[in-house]
Amino acid sequence: MADIRTSTTTVTVGCKLPNGLIMELAEPAAGRQLIPAPIGERHTLNGSNSTLIDSPFGRVAQGTHRYGITHVPKEFAEAWFARHKDFEFVKRGQVFLVKDDAAAASEAKLRENDSATRTGLEALVDKDPRLPKSVGKRREESEAA
Repeated sequence: MADIRTSTTTVTVGCKLPNGLIMELAEPAAGRQLIPAPIGERHTLNGSNSTLIDSPFGRVAQGTHRYGITHVPKEFAEAWFARHKDFEFVKRGQVFLVKDDAAAASEAKLRENDSATRTGLEALVDKDPRLPKSVGKRREESEAA
């Protein structure tokens, strides 16, 4: 396996967690060491909030899906996913690995309405019954103006 610290080939990682995730490989703690020592570099994944943009009607999705997309060195990503394959957010597809942006967009589209990938932290849509009644009125008034 190539050295993950000097990788030049990248893959695409999709992340549905709103604030993203910091990927880091660490050696298991030895003895009484409290914090494992990281190896290589850290990679911060963009979360689903990175796909939102500000508009006069509030924050809205700019893309066709609600996954943050990040390019990560291939060897690092493969090692990280191999080590963390049993994490719940990896098993449920909330964080996934594909080879390029086109594959990420199609994978995100496939998982868009999958209940297994719901985090419970998704943004509410305008007509959601959990929103206060005044929220919809303010948006309708600003559209009419």
